Amino acid sequence: KQPLQRRSTLLNNKVNMTGPSNDVSKSSIRFEVIDKLSTILEMKALMLEGIFRLSGNTTRVKLITSFFDQDVENIDVIDEDPHTISGSLKLYLREQPIPLFPFDKYDAWCHALESTQNEEEQFNNLLKVVTELPSENMPILYRLLHLLSETSRYSDINKMTPENLGIVFGPTLMRAAASDITALSRSHLSAAAFT
Repeated sequence: KQPLQRRSTLLNNKVNMTGPSNDVSKSSIRFEVIDKLSTILEMKALMLEGIFRLSGNTTRVKLITSFFDQDVENIDVIDEDPHTISGSLKLYLREQPIPLFPFDKYDAWCHALESTQNEEEQFNNLLKVVTELPSENMPILYRLLHLLSETSRYSDINKMTPENLGIVFGPTLMRAAASDITALSRSHLSAAAFT
């Protein structure tokens, strides 16, 4: 494996700088990326205060994230600062043209959150929306939920309660299409959904 630093020269020559695809029908989130970063974070960062909240080295975060469209197995990030790894995970998810919860599920998700005060009924409504996610998104969702659950188990040390994790990840995993003005007014529900 080449160290990440040596690959930066390749980056300038091979990365498509035109931006993400505009195909709104298929998610481009790769399970391998989520799994690799989650595994490292579970090994190194569960008891690190402010994990997911404190920023890593911005230059390193961008460099690491730029390699995720390539061969993930050969990207060596194990020795990176955990905040840089968590920043890479968040940036990777945020930069996806289609979030994990696709735009066409946003209204159903918000409706499930707003429709009742009964927690059991609300949970069942949210579960129904989750089961309607594209099948390729399910392993990614499960992997992320495992990471977030493990992180919250140590919230007395890392200060990342379910509420804090919801604030960090909700808007990244579920957001309205930029052109949907009505849905954007309910964007506060993104964070509430994951707490």
